[in-house]
Amino acid sequence: MAKLIVNEVTIQGRLARADYRKGMSKAGKPFLSATLTLDVEGHQLRVESFSMQYKADGVTESTNYTGLMTIFNEANALHKTMKEVGEDKAEEFQEGIVENIDECTAIKCSNWNGFKYCRMVENAYAKDGNIVKNTRVEFAYCNRVDENKVEYKPQRDFELCGAVKVPPVVMEDIDGNEYMQLTIVVPNYVEAYGDRKESVTLNEVVLQSHDPSAFAYIEDNFETNSFVYVNGQMVRLVERFEVETMDDESRGFGRTVKHQANYQTKIIEHMEVLGGYVLEADEIEECPAFNMELWEEAMETKKQKEEEMLNGGEQAPKQVGFGRSNEPKKVNKSPKLPF
Repeated sequence: MAKLIVNEVTIQGRLARADYRKGMSKAGKPFLSATLTLDVEGHQLRVESFSMQYKADGVTESTNYTGLMTIFNEANALHKTMKEVGEDKAEEFQEGIVENIDECTAIKCSNWNGFKYCRMVENAYAKDGNIVKNTRVEFAYCNRVDENKVEYKPQRDFELCGAVKVPPVVMEDIDGNEYMQLTIVVPNYVEAYGDRKESVTLNEVVLQSHDPSAFAYIEDNFETNSFVYVNGQMVRLVERFEVETMDDESRGFGRTVKHQANYQTKIIEHMEVLGGYVLEADEIEECPAFNMELWEEAMETKKQKEEEMLNGGEQAPKQVGFGRSNEPKKVNKSPKLPF
């Protein structure tokens, strides 16, 4: 049986922005936090990475740190900033700055060999007495695309396996268009190594489908606590539009005042499902990321962390699938979930 792809993201786009932050950990060790904004055919996708500067020996520079700094120093982008933790303002860099997105360096973030990952993670924080959650993409592996050797292929794909937490519901956007939304819980598995115990962290991911032909299958089969596979694309479009100002030219008398144009920014952002199906029970049982004992531990850890944030102020014929896959899958009778 094929190995499940539990949480993989592949993005290939042009480097619009590189925003870096340097600082010292509580243990006095230097670290680097990086946010790359990749333009994928107009979609402004942000990916994040964190790296200590040195390996455990305190002397050898981390390969991830070296790679991130190479991108910052050598890649072309529209904008680059570096900020020291504690400083009010980030320093803007001019080296490698270009004016056109087509001149920006192509970057690819993806999974590689199992341990260099690009994946979705839950971002949770406390606000006004509630826990607010959203999804971000983090990576531990990215590289520049050598367009002299390989073709640049824009990509913004994801594949996820998880348990349905919030069942699908049909909703309507501000323009009256229907879409379906659901929430799944996706595990990130860490295997045992040395003194480290195996564990999982659980990430809630909100998904949407704007394909009416998929609604029936999703609604009938993606039941609460069922285990599912989905694939799709990340959507993040930033639109700038002019807001109409008061028109007084045809009113009243005398002088009229010309108003400056006023602009606002609208961000359309979601995870668009393009295909999926319900997983079989034996697929779940053979995957260590779906060990329910580890899920129970992860849920308890997550609950404690959220309580700490609140207390501390941190913040047709029956289808067998839809979209990209049509391989028959049975509805699984899954183990009891801890939520």
